[in-house]
Amino acid sequence: MNEPVENSKALAPLADYLQEMLGAHECVCVPGLGGFLRREHTAAFNRFTGKLLPEHTTVFFNEALKNDDGLLGNLIANRLQISYNEAAQLIRSEVKQLLDTFSDHKQHPFGNLGIFFCNQDGRLFFIPSTSLNLHANAYGLMEVQMRKVAAEKPQGATV
Repeated sequence: MNEPVENSKALAPLADYLQEMLGAHECVCVPGLGGFLRREHTAAFNRFTGKLLPEHTTVFFNEALKNDDGLLGNLIANRLQISYNEAAQLIRSEVKQLLDTFSDHKQHPFGNLGIFFCNQDGRLFFIPSTSLNLHANAYGLMEVQMRKVAAEKPQGATV
């Protein structure tokens, strides 16, 4: 039987695991915290800002999705070569630490995924990062600021 897993094991931050998982799955649940969902967007041009956006993804958080879908636990178990139950124990410990941290009503970065904060009523809110793009077809592409090209005056024209 395996020894109990200590938090000192090489556990990457949950946000790093989630970012990896959201590259392959539309939804990943963190038991006791909530679910992270990926929404795909097609390339678009915003004529008001003059920005051309490549295909991209947006990450959303839903605190009602607290049940374990097994994805995160399986990844951690495989990476750390531990049992699923040990991985679930690590996740519970991390979630407890995160929730304790969030209770101060300040903003807290959550890896590259975004920022969490907890309001006065104890409700958890997530603001997704606008710079993270998990879309496989557009990996590494950034938004482009378009500029209007000034019309040239024909030669010999008088003003």
